[in-house]
Amino acid sequence: MVTIIVIITRIFVSLLFLVFSLGVAGFSGEGENKSGIAEYQVVNLADDFYELYKSSEAMKEDRRVSFIAKSLVEKFPAFYRDKEGVNESDEHSLLNRISFAVKDFPGIEEEYRSRERLLGQKLNENLQYFRRVFFDMEVDVPIYILHSFNEFNGTVRKVDGKSHLMFGVDLMAKYHSWENDSPFFHHELFHVYHENYFEQCEPLWCDIWSEGLATYVAYKLNSNPSYDELMLNIPEDMVPDVERQLAFALKDLKDKFYSTEPDVNSALTSFSSDETGLPSRRGYYLGYLLAKSLGGKYSEIELAKMNAKQVEGILFEELNRMIDKNSG
Repeated sequence: MVTIIVIITRIFVSLLFLVFSLGVAGFSGEGENKSGIAEYQVVNLADDFYELYKSSEAMKEDRRVSFIAKSLVEKFPAFYRDKEGVNESDEHSLLNRISFAVKDFPGIEEEYRSRERLLGQKLNENLQYFRRVFFDMEVDVPIYILHSFNEFNGTVRKVDGKSHLMFGVDLMAKYHSWENDSPFFHHELFHVYHENYFEQCEPLWCDIWSEGLATYVAYKLNSNPSYDELMLNIPEDMVPDVERQLAFALKDLKDKFYSTEPDVNSALTSFSSDETGLPSRRGYYLGYLLAKSLGGKYSEIELAKMNAKQVEGILFEELNRMIDKNSG
């Protein structure tokens, strides 16, 4: 009986690996694992962009950009045209972003192609490792591999009301200078897992928790990952800059804990600046510190399966405790 189970398991892993690999090689399709637990879909638009880029080399710039835009919008209209899917996604700004991508592409072409070819294999390997801890992980969202037009390296985003896991090969090629991409894949896979238990909410603390916990899980699943690999060195030297003023940064987070103002929140979760002079995107690191501290009391699975009501209280309490600890 044990021998039979091992053989079946090996067959399942091999089949799943084949489906992901085919998906990244240009194949788009759906699949279901052998137990029927999860359905998945892999769509590779990164290769479509490359083919459009190469086939339009003889065109004048305006015609070339319009040709690429029209073709990609037809393939994924909800992402490229819907304002909820992409910021400033009217046709004019889409054309501007494609124009920039075409001019920028020669500098990343080789790395782009390399990462696109290997992405399916790496995603599958990291999914299997992720399931060693999160054994009930279901890949029940469509997976898109694409040129993000300088928007993201990885994201889980609602498109037409359904979550999609998307990988931006352009920014991976441009910015992933580190050796080990496993923390990056584990971070994005955790977002897929986490949304089954933690419904996204509007206040700032919700994003702090979501991103901080994903970063902490990536840290736990890997052996001594660097801040680069955890994507905590974006912007450069963010961690030492925050650490030098940690008490102030924590108090500032407490003051903005329930903020629903995009301009306020974006300084902690994106690249906007604010009146504090603290690094942008610092919420990822502060959230990571809070999740790591709570990891001394709860397992990763326990933290992942807490709903918003459960998290809110313990997160605010932990924030107060860390403020007291770091205040001179």
